[in-house]
Amino acid sequence: MFARVPPGQIYGRMDAIPSKSHAHRLLICAALSDHESSIKCGSLSDDINATMDCLRQMGSEIEYDGKKITVRPGTSGDGIISINCRESGSTFRFMLPLTGAFENDFEIVREGRLPKRPVSPLYEVLSAHGMELGEKESVPLSSRGVLKGGTYSIAGNVSSQFISGLLFTLPLLEGDSELVIEGKTESSPYIEMTLDALKLSGITVERTENGFRIPGSQKYCVPSEMEVEGDWSNAAFFFVAGALSETGVLMYGLNTCSSQGDRRIMEIVRSFGAEVIEYKDMIYVCRKDRNPIDLDCSDNPDLVPVLAILGCAVKGRSVFRNVGRLRLKESDRLKAITEVLCALGGEAFIEGDDLIVNGSGKLQGGKVDSYNDHRIVMMEILASIITRISVEITGAEAINKSYPGLFEILMRMWKPAILRKE
Repeated sequence: MFARVPPGQIYGRMDAIPSKSHAHRLLICAALSDHESSIKCGSLSDDINATMDCLRQMGSEIEYDGKKITVRPGTSGDGIISINCRESGSTFRFMLPLTGAFENDFEIVREGRLPKRPVSPLYEVLSAHGMELGEKESVPLSSRGVLKGGTYSIAGNVSSQFISGLLFTLPLLEGDSELVIEGKTESSPYIEMTLDALKLSGITVERTENGFRIPGSQKYCVPSEMEVEGDWSNAAFFFVAGALSETGVLMYGLNTCSSQGDRRIMEIVRSFGAEVIEYKDMIYVCRKDRNPIDLDCSDNPDLVPVLAILGCAVKGRSVFRNVGRLRLKESDRLKAITEVLCALGGEAFIEGDDLIVNGSGKLQGGKVDSYNDHRIVMMEILASIITRISVEITGAEAINKSYPGLFEILMRMWKPAILRKE
């Protein structure tokens, strides 16, 4: 899909879409539970669908009626089970250890760049505890063997999803387990989201000095009705748009007490100089001042693409620190961000694991590629708020990974309302 976004601004009210990070977790817990449950969820994305399909292939009956997901837990029979994680890194990193809790053999399909994305050290720790796995980049990846309780040690600075995957799995195993996290833990709020979902499911996890102690042979028991929280990661798109727009944006449906780490976006746009007003279930963001940014983004790497536009919108040097893991996302996001901003007339470069943006207050605009990455598409759309000419995006369908309805929403919120997709 090709999208042309003319210079303009976003204004109006917006309801937050369901958090795919929260949906993944509730779906897994519901499928592992001992009874039927429903999950209120107003829309789906490619990644949520990937997790639902994997759980179906593992034996659960899952139906979606446009408003809620009904989950009836079940198990598949004998034989090899094939599950397709599509391009969802979360789905794959949660499902891989879970396959070790069942006696079936599995074939795990991964699409796009996913087979190239890192799976160490999760691969090594699973192999050391009884699983037999195929070559790391093989498609499909074979998985067989049942895990046992014990001491699982894993680095904390590669992916919090590895830790979450183990936290879902270890309570199911025979025997107690200790999960030891080595070194600094990055993206720790996502681990807190997993712990919240486990607590909701009646699973006991005890914190230790360097990780967690998990009793074995536990049973998942979720509430009969649950609801997916509004997504702070995708809401960040509108917070940045509001911070750059005169009229501003009204956001509804976000939990300001959520364990989602990306709710930090509210603090960030305030420090940038935007006006942020909270009233009941509404958050209003609009342009006021503009200040350069200097942030440690190790816990919020997914915010960096849209935040880079704030860096371009202010005169001065903005620094986004400790973002090396962006190289390992759906695209090499560090490279993609710098190339896109330079193609649009900005100045951005990489110093070690830091992203530097030298802003001039405006961008020129022009033709850019999506890099098959939904976060890059969001960044490119936002860039048009400060461009002189249109931003033309090839491969804009990548947005469907997390926000399939975004272009339709922009049709009514863009000023001037002449957004076209072809």
